[in-house]
Amino acid sequence: MRFLEPSFLWFLPLALLPLLLNFIFPLKPFKLPFSSVLLLRAVRDVRRKKITAAKTLILLLRCLAILALVGAFSRPVSVWRFFGAFSGLTAGSVRPVSLVVLADRSLSMSAAFAGRTRLDFAAAAGARILGTLGARDEAALVFFDSEADSGGWTSDLPAVASQLAAAKPGFKGTDYRNVLEKAYGLLASRSPSRRKAVLLLSDGARNGFASMPGSGSLTGLSGYDPAVTLTGLVFPEVPNAWMSGAGALESGGRARLSVFTGSSGGFPEKEPLTGLYAPVFSGSLKAGSGGAVFPLPAGGDLSGRAELLTPDALALDNAVFFSLARKETGSRKALVLYTGPEELKPGGGAYFLKKFFETEAGAGGAFSADFLELSALERLPGQDYGALIVFDGPVPARQAGLILKFIRSGGGAFIIAGAPVKAAAERAVLSGLGFKAGETLEREFSLGFPEPAGGFSEVEFSGFELRRVSAARAAAFEAPRGVETLWNFRDPSGAPRPALLGGVSGRGRVLVWTSSLSLPGTDLAAKPVFAPFMAAILRHLYGVRPPKLLQARVGGVYEGALENADTVKVEITSPSGVKSYVPARNGFFKYTLTDAPGLYSWSAPPESGTFAVNLDAGNGESDLLPERFPPWIPLPGGAPVEAFKSAVYGVEIGQFLLFLALVLFLAEFLLSRRAL
Repeated sequence: MRFLEPSFLWFLPLALLPLLLNFIFPLKPFKLPFSSVLLLRAVRDVRRKKITAAKTLILLLRCLAILALVGAFSRPVSVWRFFGAFSGLTAGSVRPVSLVVLADRSLSMSAAFAGRTRLDFAAAAGARILGTLGARDEAALVFFDSEADSGGWTSDLPAVASQLAAAKPGFKGTDYRNVLEKAYGLLASRSPSRRKAVLLLSDGARNGFASMPGSGSLTGLSGYDPAVTLTGLVFPEVPNAWMSGAGALESGGRARLSVFTGSSGGFPEKEPLTGLYAPVFSGSLKAGSGGAVFPLPAGGDLSGRAELLTPDALALDNAVFFSLARKETGSRKALVLYTGPEELKPGGGAYFLKKFFETEAGAGGAFSADFLELSALERLPGQDYGALIVFDGPVPARQAGLILKFIRSGGGAFIIAGAPVKAAAERAVLSGLGFKAGETLEREFSLGFPEPAGGFSEVEFSGFELRRVSAARAAAFEAPRGVETLWNFRDPSGAPRPALLGGVSGRGRVLVWTSSLSLPGTDLAAKPVFAPFMAAILRHLYGVRPPKLLQARVGGVYEGALENADTVKVEITSPSGVKSYVPARNGFFKYTLTDAPGLYSWSAPPESGTFAVNLDAGNGESDLLPERFPPWIPLPGGAPVEAFKSAVYGVEIGQFLLFLALVLFLAEFLLSRRAL
């Protein structure tokens, strides 16, 4: 039972008013002088019991009559079969129906159910329900997912059923609030003399209630009308597993692909979900394991997909596509130029660097190094070396000239300038690069985070306590034009002091560390952060970007980049082979036709590439567990038509309650006259 005017139910306490008045204003007995009541006492005792029973019954009839009146004004609607036989006697029993059909075409409606998709099943149920409507009835069809289409009223019900049958599910999420408010808005334009109902052809996905007001209550919706009968299908809980995304990381100087999984509904975690990773490698993982990391072969850009092969109810979420942009070479060798044998002893800067490169080689990393005492450098480093690591100090002019020539011809250099020197001229390499030495600051410094614009922001340092990295000494420089501060120390007052400077000299890259790598000058090399710090330094020197996934979400915008900064036309091919064109300006282009997951290719000769479009796993569509207590009248899949008719054509029993109130008042009147 439901109430079309539930606000009148607040008057239910008035049913106790007769009882309250009886206690506040009791009837006073009428006094009549009489000589003797001895003979009347027995009659009085017998009559008192009857009068007490009559008074109690009269009070009860009055309370029930008021209760019936309040119930009548609240306009209750009953679906009991008993009242169905009297439906022809009630006002409005033959009123025409205005029905809004809300068809869910979100991703979860692609799940299998009863040998077909949920949307196909829902469309068939909706067509059967539309077939029960009469000639004076009308319907409005609204398709929805995370957005709702506009619907229009029509009396051509077979055409509405045909539109339902032709519908196909998409890849977006679910939003019930948006579409229910649209349904109430459509029904608000119809005459109050019509029955108003909503048929929700959806699976009741839990994620669709995220935007609902309060605890999923309908009363907070815009345009809510309690006179509208809201009905919806009910689907059972189904276990499911899905690929929730992919990520790129670097370990040991090599790119890795990480893939992530999710599951719900008790999906069997012990069952392996074999993943095929196009084009050149494979592996396996399990549901509920969270994911796995797979090494990638050496080379350039790589694209493909990872797929779970174990069958489940929803197949569309079993794959994730990836397009990895990277720049790798087979070997990256550096030449470390140290000042003397002391640097190779435990605690020396060269000692820590040697340990770093040994660890890299042992882990299969791409970085390696040769070590050479600075004074032994007699000729320009060969093409085998892409970078130099130099402990700057009293460098002879010949060696300084070779280092400067190497940098300006396109090599990279990491200069460690924290060693104390007696005169600025002794920093021969830095002087040749245009640095003017200032004072050496000796105090307690702590390391901060890299500057966002310094090119190190993509490197993950958030898991390290950088403030625990300390330095006892830092050199101050007046840097040449074009050199920027990439990293800062913090002194005890919190003021920043440059820790890492970076810029370009000729065709080469230069990084300057203003402290040392030796103990006790700094404990950076003794901290866990030293390995990722040096890896980031070497990537910067070689101009290698961290691996990056080029991707967008379904329905989102992909922003691509070109090396060509001119205005050009970019041809983009979707997974289905459809070609479209977008302009690129200043080296950037945007693409919005990401309606389906897959690998998209683009071409702007001589440049070309790919990017991936994936489902949005965060919208919860892969979780096939429905809301346990949806705010609509459930229509079971076995008999949706009968349940719909019972819900919509239930009898308003307000007239019966008015008649009952009249009977109760008449009975109270007759009993009062007779008993009192």
